[in-house]
Amino acid sequence: MKFEASVELKQYFKEIESTSESLTLEEELILIPLAKQGNQQALTRVVNSCAKMVVKTANKYMGQGVSVMDLVQEGNMGTLEALNRFKPGKTKFSSYAQLWIKKYINDSVATVGRIVRLPMNQEFEIFKLKKAGKEVEEPAKISLDKKVSDDSNTTLAELYHHTQPEIDSVYHNEFIKNLVKGYLSLIQDQRNREILKAHFGIDRSCALGLEDLCNEFGLSKPSINKIIKQSLALIREEV
Repeated sequence: MKFEASVELKQYFKEIESTSESLTLEEELILIPLAKQGNQQALTRVVNSCAKMVVKTANKYMGQGVSVMDLVQEGNMGTLEALNRFKPGKTKFSSYAQLWIKKYINDSVATVGRIVRLPMNQEFEIFKLKKAGKEVEEPAKISLDKKVSDDSNTTLAELYHHTQPEIDSVYHNEFIKNLVKGYLSLIQDQRNREILKAHFGIDRSCALGLEDLCNEFGLSKPSINKIIKQSLALIREEV
């Protein structure tokens, strides 16, 4: 992994190297509830468990208008968001947090690295191309002081400010939807893909338990567990 030439980043990575170990299942059950209650020691352990992941993810976005250390901070905010939303038992915290870390870092590049955010579908296409290591031509930047029209005194900055909450909500939902869809596409076997979707409640009103999965797909519990484990391992290899 190539790091941006930043003394601060190298020092930060050195500091977290010995403390950034993933949480064990036992730690998740004990520390995450404590962290949500405000226990500082538990909170530090949970955030540190994803610190290496944050640094590695932030480093992939270097040179896009936001300093790597600022992206690291955004990634840590993503970890906190994941902590607030996480429910132990369905998946590992590190896997769940990775989604939010990428979301926060990508959002930072989209909103700070560019003066005007692109439409969500264009933003996601750029995200996928950069993830694949391809060069992407950055769009021309537009001044936020520019008037919306010749007969209006409203500027792009004012329009952007007033629509931001709605834009963020749509962008967030679409980003997560496309990201999950991309991960599921890695699973070639349709039945295995449907089992994983049912396990997490994707495109359903709720997630199915092991017994319900067995009944719906006509498989034994060991077979269902094996398929879920193999599918998640396949996704992690590509993330």
